[in-house]
Amino acid sequence: LTGLTPGSTYHYRVRSGGATLSEDNILRTPSAPDQAHRFAVIGDFGYHDPATKRIAQQVEEHAPDWLLTVGDNIYPNGQPGDYDDYWFRPYAATMARAPTFPALGNHDVLSENGRWFREYFHLPQNGPSGLEERTYAVDYGNVHIAVIESNAFHKGNAAEMDAIAEWLEADLEATGQPWKLVSLHHPLYTSSGSHGSTELLKRHLAPIFERAGVQIVFQGHNHFYERLNPVNGVHYITVGAGGMSLHEATRRERYSALVNDMAHSFALV
Repeated sequence: LTGLTPGSTYHYRVRSGGATLSEDNILRTPSAPDQAHRFAVIGDFGYHDPATKRIAQQVEEHAPDWLLTVGDNIYPNGQPGDYDDYWFRPYAATMARAPTFPALGNHDVLSENGRWFREYFHLPQNGPSGLEERTYAVDYGNVHIAVIESNAFHKGNAAEMDAIAEWLEADLEATGQPWKLVSLHHPLYTSSGSHGSTELLKRHLAPIFERAGVQIVFQGHNHFYERLNPVNGVHYITVGAGGMSLHEATRRERYSALVNDMAHSFALV
């Protein structure tokens, strides 16, 4: 599509082989850098719990311009047969008009190392060699967002950790966008729930975030919402309560500003 006005709404129909598959769909073109926009963040959501559908309905009521996930999109194993029921149908209204930028979680790669995630999405291929579409970056309006697959840092895969760190430093250095955001699954800093902080992420990536002036890192893995006071200038927000059973925040860290482990939730920015 060419010649469309930034930040504008269009109606469209989908046809294939001469047949109309759907019509009166709504598309909003990406905002220009000087236009306001909003996005939603979901995580740890892809399950048959009714909470997944409730959160999806609430997301759509706020009409985000784009959608970001922090992984664990399909429980329990990233299996192909449940993408429709656990993700695409609940979020159909939002995804029909707003681009979706998903991250891979640890559950998503248990079926053929995340093959189905790549089958079902066509994501930017500007990530590290061999990790295309699993780690990538994209601009929307005045935002630069780097989406990172964090499983290597959970497993201690040295080659992939080095490749991601090198790519990330160059990517963040190259962007001129005023907002620099990062999305990944495993938390760098978190109060203890079922999971704690990820030391290899802190060691390899936190200094890069700090040098590059990243404002916010969105993370998941713990099934609750948590907003931290800035850690060396970077805000870390856990958005892991999108539909799967909740985790109790058993030990609050001193840098924790707010925790909600009592309700399913999403973030609106």
